[in-house]
Amino acid sequence: MIDYLFYRIHKIFYSAHGQTRGAVLAMMTFCLIIFINLLTILNFLEAFRILPVLGLAKYHAYVIVLFLFIPGYFVFIRKKRYVEIENRFKTESHRDKEDGRSKVMIYILVSGIAFFIAAVLRYNVIHHRL
Repeated sequence: MIDYLFYRIHKIFYSAHGQTRGAVLAMMTFCLIIFINLLTILNFLEAFRILPVLGLAKYHAYVIVLFLFIPGYFVFIRKKRYVEIENRFKTESHRDKEDGRSKVMIYILVSGIAFFIAAVLRYNVIHHRL
């Protein structure tokens, strides 16, 4: 699923930026999605008082995203692994493409909704409204 999500994001950037630059932009976007998912989990843990409210500063977020970029580089960019991923999925059938697009869109949509819900819950906990 991780490779397919990267592949779909790469396809979006590939047409506008070419293969290599598109792969780097896809890796960055993929890492930001993962960061949002991690932040969502953290917000839920804080909202349900499993963890104390940490109050991450902006620079903490930048550091975390940079630390996500490093493994992202090694997983997708180094040794042109994005070419291997593209070759594996470019021969998929039309039905598989449609199913894959749907799954990726659902994943991104659910991630966004969960992030919003977690942020609202965390806000209410911080301001003692729950």
